[in-house]
Amino acid sequence: SGEPARARPLFLQAEQLARTAKLEFLHVDALHMVALVQHDPDAQLDWNLRALAAARSARDPQARRWEASLNHNIGWALHDAARHEDALQHFDAALAARLRDGAKAQRVREARWSVARQLRALGRHDEALARLRELEAELAGAGESDGFVPEEIAENLLALGRRDEARTFFAQAHAQLSQINTVERPDDARLARLLALSR
Repeated sequence: SGEPARARPLFLQAEQLARTAKLEFLHVDALHMVALVQHDPDAQLDWNLRALAAARSARDPQARRWEASLNHNIGWALHDAARHEDALQHFDAALAARLRDGAKAQRVREARWSVARQLRALGRHDEALARLRELEAELAGAGESDGFVPEEIAENLLALGRRDEARTFFAQAHAQLSQINTVERPDDARLARLLALSR
């Protein structure tokens, strides 16, 4: 309901209760929720790192399955802080955990996309493109589409000075992403940029 300040003490209470009762899955879950209601990025990162440490040391295999999501969240927090090398390590770890846990194909693709996105942030455009082309082929083979993949291909091509080649992918990205009606939908400014770059 958009009231993180009221939620915070309840999640803290849940974390303490789960830890005391040695309910490892719920303990990691509560730590992860405490992280989500922090308004300070450093505090958010700290709580996510605590949750990751708890997941890694857990005996409960279900608690250990939190590793992928937590590494993913930490990766994005580090990305936002422009700590791109550190972020890449966590995205790689998230991908490894997804593969180890036998995650659904969509989750594995999300993890692979995140690695490619971080490679772009590091200016490693050819590596990013190689990974994205694999995703593109896999999606096509499954008869699926994901507008975020052509968007990333286009951004890497643009960064490499291949603007004409990028236009087609910007157009694909705009066509697909503008149809999203969930929270994942890019904002209007981003969609307008994709449309402009497709021309």
